[in-house]
Amino acid sequence: MKRQFEKMAIPLSRYNPWILFFAQHIWGSAYHNWMRKQYGPLDDVSASEIDALHDQIKSHSAEEFTDVLGNKILERYGRLIEIYERYLTAVSRPNDEEHLTVKKINSTSLLDYGMKYPIQDEKAAVIFVPSLINKSYVFDIPENNSILSFLSNNKIHPFVVSWGNLNGDDPDLTLQNIVEDRLVPLIQSIKDADPNRPVYVLGYCMGGILTLGAYAATKKIVDGLLLISVPWDFSSPQKKSFYTKILKSVEAQLEYFSFVPGDFIKLLFSLANPVVVLKKFHKLASLSRDEQEHFIQLEDWVNDSVDLPKKIAMQCFKNWFVDNDLAVKGKLGGLSINPFKIESSSFIVIPSHDKIVDVDSASPLSNAIQNKTLITPNLGHVGVITARKAKDMVWDPMLQWIQNQSHKYYKEKKKCRKD
Repeated sequence: MKRQFEKMAIPLSRYNPWILFFAQHIWGSAYHNWMRKQYGPLDDVSASEIDALHDQIKSHSAEEFTDVLGNKILERYGRLIEIYERYLTAVSRPNDEEHLTVKKINSTSLLDYGMKYPIQDEKAAVIFVPSLINKSYVFDIPENNSILSFLSNNKIHPFVVSWGNLNGDDPDLTLQNIVEDRLVPLIQSIKDADPNRPVYVLGYCMGGILTLGAYAATKKIVDGLLLISVPWDFSSPQKKSFYTKILKSVEAQLEYFSFVPGDFIKLLFSLANPVVVLKKFHKLASLSRDEQEHFIQLEDWVNDSVDLPKKIAMQCFKNWFVDNDLAVKGKLGGLSINPFKIESSSFIVIPSHDKIVDVDSASPLSNAIQNKTLITPNLGHVGVITARKAKDMVWDPMLQWIQNQSHKYYKEKKKCRKD
């Protein structure tokens, strides 16, 4: 008999077969290893939990424990399917992009979120630059209570760059093309629209690297930088072999495609910690209605993956990850980036629990930038943008920084007019 979600039309981007595969592999391996008496290390499990587990095992015969373990695995897998079905059949949020687009360069759009969240007596503009491998609406999660609505309510005009289908534009695109032919003109258009208003550019994750590229290309149009969870140094010995394996996988993909599929990139991130992927779905059943809506919006964003054109993929996976061109050469394609020479004031966020961009990768960039305000909130890579705690730990100090910089900007403007 077909399950409900097999009969219904669901967003294709939502379906992630790796969720159930990870469950089968991890829990099936646990049962198999128990039968073979081969036990691996228990990551993220405290000593007291291990002791309690040993006590439970001792209280049963081997046959009884085998039955209990098998039943628990089946029970957990069945519960996961029910929860996953609930996610697959949940209502999707509407796409605002078409209504908010104020400028377009090929498939890349500039979105004006001041149209969605009206601003009174605006003091500054902030342009959000996302990663190339994810959609831009992460900045509007949870909807109506996001970092974008927060800034609008505090007289800051938020704009968002949406990269669109880069692979559909030109498979030969490079990172330098993206910066010079798209990002810089979009930033310039905001500056030209109101030359008397300060414009700050916020780069998130690899969007921060592109932001630095835009700053290097033309410093005059940017009045300040905000860099959140931005990777820079990929020299970690612990991750070197992992990066090399990723590159080989990417090269294998490119033997058959002119791009790296977004679903493949999504798999790479899931493989970094598949247990976490399963844990988050098990929590869904215990969440409140608002929390479930937040979860669904965020999970939709995670699954809404983007294909990377061939040359951009190789620049990221080879030049960044393996060759470490950013930290060693200060090179973004043909652009030179020297963080020691960044003159604009910068607001830098390095989350202490970031599992995607760890502190060792982000810190060298922060250390090189002299004129900066640095915060290290107790949050993760996505939570730094979307978590409930982000308002107190990130948004408020960020707003204070923008307000202080804007006050200096207008004070200097006033002084120049007098002179």
